[in-house]
Amino acid sequence: MISDFFNPKISKELNVTSIFIITSIIVSIPTLFFPGLFLIFGGLLPIKYPWQLLTFIFEHGWPNFPLLQSGIRNLILIPHLVGDMLVLWYCGQIIEKILGSSKFFLISITGIIVYAATFITLGIHANGFSGVSWVYGPILFFILYSQWKKTKTKNLKDIFFLFGVGALFIMWAFMPIFTYYLKTNTSNWNENLPLGLLTSNPFHVSAVILGILFTLIWKKNILKKLNQKINQKNEDQQTKADNWAIKISLAMLFFVILILALTIAGLIPYNTIPESAKY
Repeated sequence: MISDFFNPKISKELNVTSIFIITSIIVSIPTLFFPGLFLIFGGLLPIKYPWQLLTFIFEHGWPNFPLLQSGIRNLILIPHLVGDMLVLWYCGQIIEKILGSSKFFLISITGIIVYAATFITLGIHANGFSGVSWVYGPILFFILYSQWKKTKTKNLKDIFFLFGVGALFIMWAFMPIFTYYLKTNTSNWNENLPLGLLTSNPFHVSAVILGILFTLIWKKNILKKLNQKINQKNEDQQTKADNWAIKISLAMLFFVILILALTIAGLIPYNTIPESAKY
């Protein structure tokens, strides 16, 4: 059952998923109150600091829109962070335990590279972890589909299986339309809807394609793991590659903390968002 992956007795060790969640919170929460920090971590063009090509995925704030300021746009900030973290937590708990930390890290890093390349190539503002989480989508779909074939209607009693189905529906049905609606911002938003869904979601589309490729590459590994009984011994076995993936993830976290500390100390300016910035 999918719920087996969320059994707290299986594994209590720090993993890549939890590190990414912690990093996102450390980057995003301060920005909600001090939106100038978006210039340090976020995805505005032109890029001011090279590390933004990494940290923009952890940023869920918004420039010039502090949380305490009134406005509908501000109400999106918290759901953006919470929603992305829920998807990351859910997908990560399953995929990282099936494929291991090293493969999960490779999937994530490749997703970040494609996300950043799309961001730079198209010259479109981007931030948030969804551009990476959508890489997990096809893998999660294959896992849920394979689990359904194995245990059929028993899955309907598994709340974690149902959560995954709901998450995929939101990712692949609701969010593309919602994103398209926000970007068109017109009364005739439903015109040319099929094409508009693709052109307004370039990061998500590229991520899904990448996720399909990873699913095809590791299809046998996924099926093998699903056919095994999840137990304490299997989950505690970490390879050297897995340990390195966790160490590199921790290094990314500490780097973000360092950048934030230097900014707070006034060594990195953040008060001005350039007029030439594309948003």
